[in-house]
Amino acid sequence: MDSILEQQIGHAIVFQQQTRKNAKDVSSLDTVKTNALQTSAGRGEAAFTLVELLVVIAIIGILAALLLPTLASATERAKRLQCMSNLRQVNMALRMYADSNGEKFPQVSAGRWAWDVPWKVGDSMVQNGASQPVCYCASSGFSAQDFWNLWNFETNVYRVVGYALTFPGTATVLLTNQNPSMLPQSITDTNIGVTYPPPSPSERVLTADAVISKPGDADEIHRWLNSYINIKGGYPKVHQTAHLDKIMPAGGNVGMLDGHVEWRKFMQMHVRTDPASPNPVFWW
Repeated sequence: MDSILEQQIGHAIVFQQQTRKNAKDVSSLDTVKTNALQTSAGRGEAAFTLVELLVVIAIIGILAALLLPTLASATERAKRLQCMSNLRQVNMALRMYADSNGEKFPQVSAGRWAWDVPWKVGDSMVQNGASQPVCYCASSGFSAQDFWNLWNFETNVYRVVGYALTFPGTATVLLTNQNPSMLPQSITDTNIGVTYPPPSPSERVLTADAVISKPGDADEIHRWLNSYINIKGGYPKVHQTAHLDKIMPAGGNVGMLDGHVEWRKFMQMHVRTDPASPNPVFWW
């Protein structure tokens, strides 16, 4: 009898201990749940509100607006440098042509615009190191395919390049801007009957990344009245001035008789082709 009672008391003690353990486990689980809820609530309080999100978006927009002009400016500067390199190679090729022809440049009898070059002279330029792609400015708005089409514009007659030339007889170029040879010539202004001494080779333009304006748009005083875009010619696509600053030209590179190339601002440029011609006006 005593043995049975002792067993029952032992079972009761074990049950009581197990109950206490289960209660403790439940309490620990409740604590974990409570902490998790508190943590979740804390995270909810730290989340962005709609107003804060809109402010962040606005700040990103402002930064983008500030950076985009800078990126565009950097791109344009890179194009200017590429254009300067192109023009230097073209200049060198033309000087080599003159070296092989008694210091003289070719007499031009074909073409309509100031950047039309005799077919064989174009071939000679390539032979002397000015490959076809370097004959065009990257800021012209045309593609590589356009450049190739212009290069082969009128087979065996003339090629259209992207830089104005000053050979004797070059279409529409005023006589005072033509260069018969590597040696600068005296310049006679027929309007006032004055002859000027030959300029220095470092001051005389041989090739130019010219500004172009629509036919008749040659007002040097009120330059903003001229149009420098959507200029129609024999090619299906319209032309525009390279290196535009919105709707006004910024300027262009010019290659001199002595071989060096420099940037010239538009306000320092002048009309160099016949403004009465039905063809576009070239400035440098």
